[in-house]
Amino acid sequence: MTIPVRRPGRALARLKAKARASVHPADPAWPNRLTEDLRELDADWRESAEVCADAA
Repeated sequence: MTIPVRRPGRALARLKAKARASVHPADPAWPNRLTEDLRELDADWRESAEVCADAA
């Protein structure tokens, strides 16, 4: 098993993704923005679950 290597500032990037998704919760495009941010981060399933749970 290989331990994933994380880039510096990753926690900040996750916080920005959560904030960006929750700024305008009535906007129907927030799930798409969140998806794009998580894809750009190359988030693993745990990170995605954490961010999505907080955003929801």
